[in-house]
Amino acid sequence: LLESVKPSTVMHWGDIDLGGFRVAARLAETAKTVGYQLDLWRMNPVESATDQSDEASDHKINQISVICERYGWMRELEGFKQHPVFQEQEFMSWEPLFKQP
Repeated sequence: LLESVKPSTVMHWGDIDLGGFRVAARLAETAKTVGYQLDLWRMNPVESATDQSDEASDHKINQISVICERYGWMRELEGFKQHPVFQEQEFMSWEPLFKQP
């Protein structure tokens, strides 16, 4: 799909938890095989977590850290260091990546 569409940016929005970052890593690997870098959208807990968040365990944060470092998602990694919580995507309000004029 990426090869045929040739987007300028490839973004992913998912749960702010270990599962969400594992999905993002899988998508990042696939995007990489055709020459793209996957960027994350609203997956930084400092920017996106709500009062519906769950405290994250150190073990899971360490696993997320490895994923973030591997793919260069340093803003998200720093967000977990500052605010170690998990957030289900369903509890976050949608904000479009590109605002309509």
